[in-house]
Amino acid sequence: MLGSTDTVERAAVSQGRPYFFVSHARSRPFAETLTNLCHHFDPEQQRYWRRRADGEELPVLADEDIFLWLDVFAANHHVAPNKLPGEFAALGAALAEAEETLLVVDPYGTALQRLWCLYEAWQTCRAGPGRLRLLACEIGIKQLRMAFMGMDASSAQTTHDADRSLLLDAIRRTPISLDLMTRELKDGIIGAALAQLPVAATSISSSSAAAIAAAAAAHRISSEDGSPPWSEDLGRKLFLAATVCHLNGWLDNARPLYERALAGRERELGPTHPDTLATIHGLAELLEVQGHYAEAEPLYRRVLAGREAVLGPEHPETLATVSSFAALLKCQGKYFRAEQLSRKALEGRRRVLGEDHEDTLESAHSLATLLQLQGKNAEAEALHQRALEGYERVLGPDHPCTMSSVGSLATLYETQGEYSAAEPLYRRSLEYSERMLGRDDPRTLCPLNCLATMLEALGRCDEAEPLYRRAVATSERALGPNHHDTFTFVNNLAGALKAQGKYKEAEPLMTRALEGKERLLSLRHPGTFMCVHNLAGLLKACGKYDQAAAMYERALTGRDAMLGVDHPDTLSSRSDFAGLLVCLGRYEEAETLATSALRDRERASGPRSPDALASVDVLATVFFARGKYDMAEPLFRRALEGRERLLGVEHPDTLASVCGLAGLLRAQGRFRQADVLYARATEARERLLGPQHPDTLATVHGLATLLKAQGKYDEAERLARRALYGRELVLGADHPETFASMSALASVLKARGRYDDAAPLYERALEGRARILGPDHPDALTSRSMLAGLRKAQGRYGDASEMHRAVLESREVVLGARHPDTLSSVSALASSLTAAGHGLEAAPFLRRALEGRERVLGPDHPDTLHSVSAFAGLMRWRRMYDMAEAWCVRALHGRQRVLGSNHPDTLASLNNLAVLMRCQGKYGKAENACRRALEGRERVLGLDHPDTFASVNTLAGLARCLGRYDEAESLWRRALEGRRRVLGRAHPDTLAVEKVLEGVARLRQFKGFKAEGLPERKGSSPYASVSIGTSITSASVATGSVCDCTAMVKGTDKTPVVIVADAHGSNLQGSPGCGWCHGFMALFASHAKVMPAAF
Repeated sequence: MLGSTDTVERAAVSQGRPYFFVSHARSRPFAETLTNLCHHFDPEQQRYWRRRADGEELPVLADEDIFLWLDVFAANHHVAPNKLPGEFAALGAALAEAEETLLVVDPYGTALQRLWCLYEAWQTCRAGPGRLRLLACEIGIKQLRMAFMGMDASSAQTTHDADRSLLLDAIRRTPISLDLMTRELKDGIIGAALAQLPVAATSISSSSAAAIAAAAAAHRISSEDGSPPWSEDLGRKLFLAATVCHLNGWLDNARPLYERALAGRERELGPTHPDTLATIHGLAELLEVQGHYAEAEPLYRRVLAGREAVLGPEHPETLATVSSFAALLKCQGKYFRAEQLSRKALEGRRRVLGEDHEDTLESAHSLATLLQLQGKNAEAEALHQRALEGYERVLGPDHPCTMSSVGSLATLYETQGEYSAAEPLYRRSLEYSERMLGRDDPRTLCPLNCLATMLEALGRCDEAEPLYRRAVATSERALGPNHHDTFTFVNNLAGALKAQGKYKEAEPLMTRALEGKERLLSLRHPGTFMCVHNLAGLLKACGKYDQAAAMYERALTGRDAMLGVDHPDTLSSRSDFAGLLVCLGRYEEAETLATSALRDRERASGPRSPDALASVDVLATVFFARGKYDMAEPLFRRALEGRERLLGVEHPDTLASVCGLAGLLRAQGRFRQADVLYARATEARERLLGPQHPDTLATVHGLATLLKAQGKYDEAERLARRALYGRELVLGADHPETFASMSALASVLKARGRYDDAAPLYERALEGRARILGPDHPDALTSRSMLAGLRKAQGRYGDASEMHRAVLESREVVLGARHPDTLSSVSALASSLTAAGHGLEAAPFLRRALEGRERVLGPDHPDTLHSVSAFAGLMRWRRMYDMAEAWCVRALHGRQRVLGSNHPDTLASLNNLAVLMRCQGKYGKAENACRRALEGRERVLGLDHPDTFASVNTLAGLARCLGRYDEAESLWRRALEGRRRVLGRAHPDTLAVEKVLEGVARLRQFKGFKAEGLPERKGSSPYASVSIGTSITSASVATGSVCDCTAMVKGTDKTPVVIVADAHGSNLQGSPGCGWCHGFMALFASHAKVMPAAF
C-alpha cells in the first residue's frame, strides 16, 4: 500500500507488489480516504488488521481485495513533470498492473473534475469492459448529478500547468478528440453503473454506485425492444433509471419509468410493500418538481399512511416522507400545515436519530426556511444557526451541507434586509465552492446565483450581471442549453439587464427562458409562471402595457389556481399587476388589488418586510393617480422610511420611493420639498445608474416638470429636452414615457410663448398615446387637454372649448367628478368660455372647480389658487369689485407664499390686481402693481413672452387713463409688434391691440391727426367727434346696431358713437370684439372720469 507521499509511478517500478494504487491529494488525510472506502464494503467481507501510520490505527481491506486503482483525489498525486520517467511509461505500467480501477467520487466530486483522474479512468475503459468500478463517497445526489453532468476533459484541471499541457498533447496524438474522450468516458461510467445496478440498493443513496449513472442509462432501459417479463431486477432498474432521469432534469422521461415500475410493483409486491411505497414517493417528488401539486398531494398522503402502518410513525423512512410532504405543502403556500409536519419530522428525528444526525440537521434547516417564509424570522434564525453549528461540528466547516446552511442563513439575512450580514456569508459559500471545485464547476452555480441575486437586490447590477453571465455559461456547458436550470439563470440575467435599463437585450433572453420552461415544465408549472411574471414586468417597462397585462393576468390566474391566493408568489403578481393597472388607467381595479396585496403581505411577512413595503409603494401610487393625495402621502413616506432603513439610502427601490414622494409633493404644490427630493434622486441615480438609465431619465423628467411649475423655464427646457432625447434613444419613439417627455417639453415651450414649436409636439404625443394606450386612457386625455390649452393660447377659443368639454366628459367617466384632473378640465373649460366672451356660461364651472379643488387639494394648492384667481376675474367681470379684490389678494398672497414672488403665476396675480385697481379707479396703486408685474415678467419670462406683452398692454391702458397718451400709444405699439412677432397676426390678443390702435387712430383723425399703419374700416357708419368733457350721465341711451353694440350714446349731432353708459352713467360698455369701441372708450373714459367695465 502506498503512503500519502508516494507516487504511482514509483510504485509501478518498485519490487514490492502493492495492495492499492492510490491517486490521492496530499491536502486530505490518508486515513479519511481509507475509512470512507471501508465503509462501503460489506462488513462480513472485511478482515481488519491494524497498522500504525502517522500515529493512527487504520482499517485496511483484506488481501483478496487488492489490485484496485483508486482515483479519489487528484491534486499532487503525480510527480512534477520534469521528473516523470519515460513520460507515460511508468503510468501505463501501473494501470496495466491493476486488475480494476475503482473511481471514488468524494463529497466534492473532485475526481470528475481533475484531468489526471479522467485520463486514468478513460485508459481503464479503453483497456476493456468490466475494469471500471464506481463508488460514491458521502456525496449528495444533486451534487453527484451536477459533477457527472459537468464532467468535461477540455476544462478539467491539474495542479501544474505543465501537467495539463503534457496530458493534452498525449491525448491529441491519439485519433480521439477531447469531446469524444469525454463522451467515451461518460459511456464507460454509465456502463459500469448499469453493471452494478442488480446489486445496488433499492433506492439511490449517497453510498450507491448506481447514483453516478446518468440519464443515458435510463434511456437504454426505457427504449428496450418489446416488454420483457417482469422481474424484481427489472423493477429495480426501472426505478433507478426513473430516479436518474428525475435528478438530471429529464422529467418527461422519468414519469413513464416511475409509472411502469409502480404498476409492476403494485401488481407483484402489493400496494403497501416498501418498494411500492418508495416508487410512489419518487413519483410524488417528480410531480412536485413538475408543479403538479394537486396530483402529488394524494400520493404523499398514501405513502405517509402506508409507511406509518407498515414501518411505524417514527421509522426514518416515515419521517422522510413527513419531511417531503411538508416541502410540498410549503410549495403550495400552505404554511401552517407545512409547519406542523416539519416540526413533527424534526422532533421525530431528534428522538430516533439524535440531535446531530444529518437528517435531523436537514429537518432543522427545512423548518427554518419555512418559518422564514412566514416572517417568523427570530425562530428561523435560531434554527438556521443551530443547523449550521451542527453541520460544522459533524461534517466540518467545508462540507457541502455546511455550505448549504451558510447560504440559507445568508438568504434569511437578505430577506430581512440585513445585507451587510448576508453578503459575507454568500461570498464564503462561493469562495468555498470555487476553492474546492474550481470556478467552472457546475456546483458553484447555486452560491454564484445567490450572490448575484443579492447584489441585484442591493442595486449593484453592474456587479451582478457578470456573475449571472458566468452562471449561464457554466450551466450551458455543464447541463446543456436546454436544461431548466439554464433557463432559470437566463431569466435571472435578463432581470439584471432590465434593472439596468437594457430592455432590448433583456427581452429575447426572457422570452427564451419562458419558452424553455414551457417546453420542459409545462405551461402551468410554478417555474413557468415565474418567467411569465418577470416577462410581464419587462413588457411594462418597455411600455407594452396590453401585452404586459395579458402576461400578468396569466401569472396571477395560474398562481391563484396552483399555489393559492395567499402564496407569496401570488401576492407578488397581484401587487405588480396593480401597478400596471395604474399605467392603464384602471384605477378602481388597481386599488382593489393593491389593497388586498398589502393586507396579505403584511400578514404573511410583517409590515416592515421588503415585500410589504413594495406593496405600500404601489398602493401609494394608486392613491396618487386617483388624486387622493392625503392618503398617498403617509404611504409614500412609510415606504421611503422603511426602505431607507432596510435597503439603504441609495438603493434603487429607495430612490424610487424618493421620486414617488417628490412627484406627490410637486402635485401638491410643495415645490421646495419636492426640489430637495428630486435633487437627491437625480444625483444618486446619475452616479449609480448612469445618465441614460430609464430611472435616471424619469427623475430628469420629473425635475423638468417641477422647474416648469416653478417658472424656471430655461432649466426646465434643457432638462425636458434631455429626458425626451434620452427616452427616444433608450426606450424608443413609441414608448409611453417618451410621449410623457414630449408633452412636458411642449408645456415648457407653450409657457414660453413658443406656440408653433409646442403644437407639433402636443399633436404627436396625443396621436401616440391614443394609438398605444387608447383614446380614453388618462394620459391620452391629458394630451388632449394640453392641446386644447394650446388652442386657447393661440386664440382658437371655439376649438379649445369644444375639446375641453369632450375631455371633461371623458374624465368624469374614467376618473370621477372629484379627481384633480377632472377639476382641471372644469377649470380649463371655464377659462376657454371666458376668453370666448361667454362669462355667464363659464361662471358655474368656475365655482365648481374652485369648490372641488379646495376640498380635494386644499386651499393653498397652486391649482386651487389658480381657481381663486379665475373666480376673482369673474367677480370683476360682474363689477363686484370689492369681492373681486378680496379674491385677487388671496390668490396673490397665496402664490407669494407657496410659489415665491418671482413665480410666473405670482406675477400674473400681480398683473390681475393692477387691472382690478384700474377698474376701481385706483390708478396710482394699479400702475405700481403693473410695473412690478412687468419688470418681473421681463426678468423671469423675457421681453418676448406673451405674458410680458399682456403686462405691457395693461400698463398702456393705465397710462391712457392717467392722460399719458403718447406713452400709452407707444406701449400699445410695443405690445402689437411683439404679439405679431410671437403670436402671429391672426391671434386674438394681436387683433385686440390692433383694434385698440385703430380706435386711437380714428379718434385722432377726428381731432385732426392722421392715422398711420392701420387698416381702413369698411362698411361702417361715419363717427361723430366726441366733445371731450361731455357729461355721460346726460347722454340719451338708445339701442342700435353699429359694431353690434347693444346701446349707444348719441352725440350732439345725432351721429352714433360707439360708447355706452349704464343707467347710472358710472360705467361704459363697448362691443367686446370691437377695437373701435376699445379705442374710443379708452380716450373717452379718461376725460369722462368713468372706466369701461370690459376694457
